[in-house]
Amino acid sequence: MLSVTDFLTIQAKPKEADISLQTIQEFYKEHLCNRLFVFELEDDSRPVVKLRFEENNLPHLLGIQHIMKGIKKSHLYIGQSGYDLMKNGTLTLNLLKTTNKSWYKSKKDRILYFPFVYQILNNPTAIIFDNSIANTNIDVDIILYNKLNNIYLHLGIDRSSGSEFYYPKSFYDRKKDDHITGQSPINIKSKRIEID
Repeated sequence: MLSVTDFLTIQAKPKEADISLQTIQEFYKEHLCNRLFVFELEDDSRPVVKLRFEENNLPHLLGIQHIMKGIKKSHLYIGQSGYDLMKNGTLTLNLLKTTNKSWYKSKKDRILYFPFVYQILNNPTAIIFDNSIANTNIDVDIILYNKLNNIYLHLGIDRSSGSEFYYPKSFYDRKKDDHITGQSPINIKSKRIEID
């Protein structure tokens, strides 16, 4: 089983047997929450992006809402309550798999690739995202991405309404670069992590 520390330097998609939702939750809390990821951009509209991760974002980033959709009390598996269920070991990969096998299969890679979010944040390529170019309903302002073993890993971020802060809105993997091609690249002048 991989540890939280292993996630920081992981180089390949882990096997399902080597990862747990509890370890992902611990990694998320320890290395993403309570931090402010600040990017200075060469963009007049967004000269500085301040990205903040909250506990309640994690279930959505993993796609759990899709897997648990339609079951009784599915709302318990999203937001803060979903995060807490991961933390106490109630919400597990096995529970997701046995609840909805087909949706789990479609979101499994997204979960397995999640440890790479840290690496994306530390060495991102950035684009201003226009979903009409990509022909998708994903609606984010900026995508930070990396390519890993011919897979594109995307972290979509958006600004919170009425706030100066961005939040992680979407994380997903794609074999094709169709969500990157034709988009407007943004040069990142500097990046830093502040304790929040």
